[in-house]
Amino acid sequence: MRAPNFTKDYTKGLTKILKSVKIAVLQEEETLFHLIDVEGNERAFQEPFLLLYYAHNKTGATLWQILFGYIPKERLIQSVQFKVQSDKRGRIYLPKIGCFKTDYPSSKLYFEYNCLTKSYQIKNQNGVVATSLVPNLRTANQQTTFYAFEHDYFEIAFKPYNRLNKKAHKPTNPLYQYNFGTFNRAYKLLQHTNCNYFEMLLHALTGVYNFHSDHYPSFSDRRCYGIAFLSGTRKDSVVYFLVELAQQTGHTIFNTILQNRQDYFAIDIHTPRSALTNNADDNSHVYDAFHGLYTAVKVAETLDYFIKKPQLFSDSENHEIKGRLLANSHRYKMGFYRMDVNRVFSAKGLLNYQKLDNYLQSLYHKHAKLLAEFPYVPDGVVFNFSKFLKQFPLKKK
Repeated sequence: MRAPNFTKDYTKGLTKILKSVKIAVLQEEETLFHLIDVEGNERAFQEPFLLLYYAHNKTGATLWQILFGYIPKERLIQSVQFKVQSDKRGRIYLPKIGCFKTDYPSSKLYFEYNCLTKSYQIKNQNGVVATSLVPNLRTANQQTTFYAFEHDYFEIAFKPYNRLNKKAHKPTNPLYQYNFGTFNRAYKLLQHTNCNYFEMLLHALTGVYNFHSDHYPSFSDRRCYGIAFLSGTRKDSVVYFLVELAQQTGHTIFNTILQNRQDYFAIDIHTPRSALTNNADDNSHVYDAFHGLYTAVKVAETLDYFIKKPQLFSDSENHEIKGRLLANSHRYKMGFYRMDVNRVFSAKGLLNYQKLDNYLQSLYHKHAKLLAEFPYVPDGVVFNFSKFLKQFPLKKK
């Protein structure tokens, strides 16, 4: 049984998003728009910093700064200079090029490109500014950036957790030095498959910020379209990345699918679950619950795909796949437990809810033997492989 993907609605939703972004860029910088609006360059309008630019009311960076790296080289036939904005640590980030480090925090400077020497300079009103360039870490196909630092723009994504905990933002520690290689291995595994969802995942995934924090879990955010924020450790495994990418990018994909939310819901998407379950502890919304079901399906689909390919993994990694598949089995009924789904969804939404629910039931029925062999109940939302390993040690061959 194949997992439902809703490919048509994803394509419709993405077209709607890209159209609005293109109009915004065209209205603000017509010259820049025509430089990047060429066939095969659609990724420019999916650039997450472009959507973050508008989420920040056009502050914190400039449009040229964000999109310059997307101008095809053959179109850069003359030198160009434009304004750039450094962050509070003096870094000037240009997607697809890299991060220029300066001694000028939160400053408006100038970026100069020489078309003859193919060189860059950062300037202020007094002349050239001393700087060093740290190139972007990107996948081999140049489609996804692995961020090496926490940009000021990212704080908007952490805000919901700060409000929930009633605390100021806590800076995170980037893990690119430790995990970029492992992430790349996971990315390549997803590339070399025949799974439709993985194609959608890689299309939607434009950036990854892998970090360590005692305050923030992994998440995605609509305003940071295409970025997966992955909270982890220095020793995150390839299985960790496969699962987290499936889940967090799944949120991006499902947000795209649900661009026309009225097609799916019969009630306000912000209706608290407590209003439908009569349980005061249900403090999330029905929209969140539907997201939870979708991502539980996509995590299960990912693990089910790779559990059948043990030759790709070590014994420990195969054991982790089993543990995560078991842990995920406890997630999928949580969102709509004690809820009358007929009240929640439109006819289309109900049909797709049933497709997702039926897929999970079928998948875990197929893995009933595994569930019986490992009677595992996770002690929290985040899977802990070390704890699973203590309860179910890896058998020696």
